[in-house]
Amino acid sequence: MPITKAGVPFATRETSFQAADSVENTVAAIRRKIYRHIVAAGRYGVTCDELEVAFERIHETISARVWDLHGGNRELPTLIVDSGMRRPTRRGRSAIVWVAKGTETNMLATASRHSSESPEHYTPGDIVERARFALGGIDLDPASCAEAQSWIKAGAYYSSENGEDGWMKPWVGRVFLNPPGGMSDDQQRPVRPKCRETGSCGLPPGHTHSDVEASQKKWWFKLAFEYAAGRTTAAVFVCFSVELLQNTQVDTPPGLSIPLDHMICFPSRRIAYVRPGGGVGAQPPHASCVVGLGNEAFRARFREAFASLGRVVA
Repeated sequence: MPITKAGVPFATRETSFQAADSVENTVAAIRRKIYRHIVAAGRYGVTCDELEVAFERIHETISARVWDLHGGNRELPTLIVDSGMRRPTRRGRSAIVWVAKGTETNMLATASRHSSESPEHYTPGDIVERARFALGGIDLDPASCAEAQSWIKAGAYYSSENGEDGWMKPWVGRVFLNPPGGMSDDQQRPVRPKCRETGSCGLPPGHTHSDVEASQKKWWFKLAFEYAAGRTTAAVFVCFSVELLQNTQVDTPPGLSIPLDHMICFPSRRIAYVRPGGGVGAQPPHASCVVGLGNEAFRARFREAFASLGRVVA
């Protein structure tokens, strides 16, 4: 299920969107945009300072509409809540992180897998080096592990093996992302075939998963959110299946880009990913692509780096 609906049924959210429009048009339009932006942020949430940057509006305008959504307007239900998290503003002050009501903040990290039952697959060194050239360096790999970092060598990385949830953290600087694969639920827990009966996903037999959707779609929109917020300055996204180019066109969070809005390299041959231990895996059943997000200088370097791998389109 897309990030805009995480944790709350679609009908409930649509009712909330309508409720947020219940006052005069100008104020309601701003409030609606803010609410949709907060919903799109999912469990990561948004601060007032980040909203000011996103909408290029002064603090008084943003804080008034946030107060409305938080229950300050008696004509509206409470649509957003204090997540309990805090992030620094541009001036270094601690700010409340707001999330849509019903959005739980305790998310479990998903393992970085490319099919629901397959072992982990890491990005081949050749593609990593092309990405490093395009980016000018890799500041962060938000979904990685120690083994993969032996050749990725990001300035920092997040890994579930270290008890870190990369989804919940800010992605600052130049980002390289090979997202978790397979399917996951609304709490980012991996979903395995027949896991309700077998417990193969790690939950006890008899459990249920809600809002199951492809993980790479969810992680794409997390990257798009970080890029739109200005924290991610440039990024290379390794797309395991080109199906992402199609399914991100559906239920796209307002204000966020999709892969087709950016530079894309379509390799002339299917990529053989690396297995744990260093062995090269068989070619995947899906065609892959590599997406680049950045300014004009980055786009030129991306084209130069990936042109020999396959067709690069903008």
